[in-house]
Amino acid sequence: MLLFLFLGIFLSVKNVLQSRFTGAVLDLDQLHNASLKWLEFLGSLLGTLFAWFTLTRLQWSKKILLFIGMSAVVLYVGLSYFIITPYTSIQMLYLPLILLGFGQLVVFISLTVYAQATTPFNYYFQVLALLGFIRTGVASPIGDAILNRAMTGLMSKHLSIVGVGSNAFLLALRELYGWVFIFGIIVLILIAISRFKKYIPRPIPSLMRLSKIFTQF
Repeated sequence: MLLFLFLGIFLSVKNVLQSRFTGAVLDLDQLHNASLKWLEFLGSLLGTLFAWFTLTRLQWSKKILLFIGMSAVVLYVGLSYFIITPYTSIQMLYLPLILLGFGQLVVFISLTVYAQATTPFNYYFQVLALLGFIRTGVASPIGDAILNRAMTGLMSKHLSIVGVGSNAFLLALRELYGWVFIFGIIVLILIAISRFKKYIPRPIPSLMRLSKIFTQF
């Protein structure tokens, strides 16, 4: 659940920081901003195929898959840090956004498959509902609130130093990207040192067993 919370915070980077950058600095209109969604979609397709192939064909562990997916998300933040300039072209956003789409789908799939492999069937749907609630109902608002508050504080700090609005905005944006990237490295270290339960095969419930389970709700 914490990993879903962390991922929601990383996804808020696109909603809060990248949207400000593309709107205030690159001056992209809604049509161009919408076209960037196709790059995320491409990354999501690649992430889905990658997760399917590595889990079904190569039999990789969920921990390795999760680490790769989260690394792609953190790399998106790291690459974005270096393109925060007034001279950035829209083409420079392509690779980071593909990495973001790839990483978030790989993380979603690895955590969902891990939940399926370690949760008794009686509680499987409750766990999925809880994970979905944390990702969309808790993580996103928390991430948006943290980044917006941090951006406001950093803007005040850099305005007092450079005294120019546009320069202060870029400095605050880059600094905040840097802090999120450091946080991402910490999350990757936590994933690397954590221990995941091994897959325990369970028989598929019979129709009679399923009817008994659903009648309990």
